[in-house]
Formats: sequence, C-alpha cells, structure tokens
Amino acid sequence: LVTYAPTRDEALDHMEQALDSYVIDGITHNIPLLREILRNKKFREGDFSTKFLDEEYPQGYGGGELTLSERDELVPCLAVLHHKKTHHQSDGSFEYVVSYDSTQLPV
Repeated sequence: LVTYAPTRDEALDHMEQALDSYVIDGITHNIPLLREILRNKKFREGDFSTKFLDEEYPQGYGGGELTLSERDELVPCLAVLHHKKTHHQSDGSFEYVVSYDSTQLPV
C-alpha cells in the first residue's frame, strides 16, 4: 500500500482509510497491526527506528483497541444484527438502545 499527500499526516490518514477499505478473506493478514502502527504517536511523528516493533510491542502484538468513534459505530450495528438473529425478522418497528460503560446509544 502506497499513499501520497502534501504532508506526512495527510498521507498516513489516506493510508488508514485505505486499510479500512480492504476486505481480505481466506488468509491471515496484519491489517489491524498496520492500523495501530499508523495511529502510534512516534510513528506519526517519524520518531522511530528499525527496532520499532520490538520497542512498541515487546510482548508481540496482541490486538488493538477500538477508538471511541469506532466503538460508537460498531456497537449499534452489532445490536441490530443480534436482534435480527434472535428475532428472525425485522419490520423496523422496534426501538433499541445500546448501553455500554456509561453511554447509551439509540439504534
């Protein structure tokens, strides 16, 4: 994946958007790791060495965490899918509120 933009930050933002658009089925890939690297402050500032992975992930990469906006988008989607799966139909007449932490999101 190669991206270009007038600034490093813009190019990294384009790269993150491109990674979010990839759909890879059937094989193991490292897109979650790449997305996390792109969000890393040292990496974004260009303050890293060839030992970056060893320094940032001394125990190995164990998976990333969702940003708050990603979680706010994902949780309601999962709630709707769960509702559809458990009720086997949806006529759109239900109201759903998803609660997590101290946040409530209408679906």
